[in-house]
Amino acid sequence: MLEKIKNVISKNEPKFLGLKRETGILVPLMYVDGDINIIFQKRSANVAQPGDISFAGGHREDGETFAETAIRETHEEMGVDFEKIELIGKLSKAYFITGMYSESFVGFIHEDFENLRPDPKEVDHLIKIPLNELLKLNPDVFTSEVVAIKDESFPYYLIENGKDYPFYKGKDDNLFYNYDGTVIWGYTAKLLNLFLEIVREEV
Repeated sequence: MLEKIKNVISKNEPKFLGLKRETGILVPLMYVDGDINIIFQKRSANVAQPGDISFAGGHREDGETFAETAIRETHEEMGVDFEKIELIGKLSKAYFITGMYSESFVGFIHEDFENLRPDPKEVDHLIKIPLNELLKLNPDVFTSEVVAIKDESFPYYLIENGKDYPFYKGKDDNLFYNYDGTVIWGYTAKLLNLFLEIVREEV
């Protein structure tokens, strides 16, 4: 049996425990009036988190790489041809307590902003913000405590100290950017902040 265990484990590809969903996201850059802009989208009332400001992205389909997902979702949501989406590089990887794993990328859109045709089922409208203006901003940071709330049926009697067990409590920094009334927060703000930090180091 030991040899069989060695054989199967040596070939095993590690997986995220509790993984339920995988997504790919693109931070899209575009020239507008000669200046680099970041393109955001205001989510429609028909999707999860309606009205939020986000980047193009969505669920990874079987057989796709995360980069392919990010490009496909940008094509579908922003209404831009595949050949006009240039993938520049990777930005981040993230695993959430909800069981979602996400990889994000930065890309450049070789198209005029006026020619984009966002999908109205998913996108209310697109928002362009000059990169130089975003580089001047610092986000407001609000810290939240993350606590796992147990179901009423949780078997406290099976663990040492029962309800007094020192369950893990985490901290999460919530970032908020406000540009001319456009509020960017949540995971989108964290991706934006990471991208701006990287750019500031080199530009």
